[in-house]
Amino acid sequence: MATDLGAVGQLEGAGKWTPFGEKLRAIRRTKGILLIDMAHLAGVTPGFLSLVETGKKPIPDRLIAAIVAGFDLGTADEAELREAAAWSVKEFKIRLEAGAGHFDRKVAHALENGFAKMSGKNKAKILKLLEEG
Repeated sequence: MATDLGAVGQLEGAGKWTPFGEKLRAIRRTKGILLIDMAHLAGVTPGFLSLVETGKKPIPDRLIAAIVAGFDLGTADEAELREAAAWSVKEFKIRLEAGAGHFDRKVAHALENGFAKMSGKNKAKILKLLEEG
């Protein structure tokens, strides 16, 4: 059975921690340890771990593996931690198939360059289109 690692915070406006940072904090609370102890166990400096928690540094895969192993997290907890890590990234890549043509590249480029300026309403429309297939 998975340990209750707490609610995942939102990246925007919920505080200074990313969803991954919130999960790490929840693990520390559950285990009764400090950031310095988690950093030591994971093989990183406390400063680096703090920067990862706040989204100022990317999350290395080895960090996730070290935390899972070091705290003996089960499969469900590992999945939650990896999901929180995925929600914490600031940059996404669009993988185009090898045979992708000019139009596909144009659409991907437009999305990359226009996303930050796009309204929430238009983002919702795109999400709906993508979910419908």
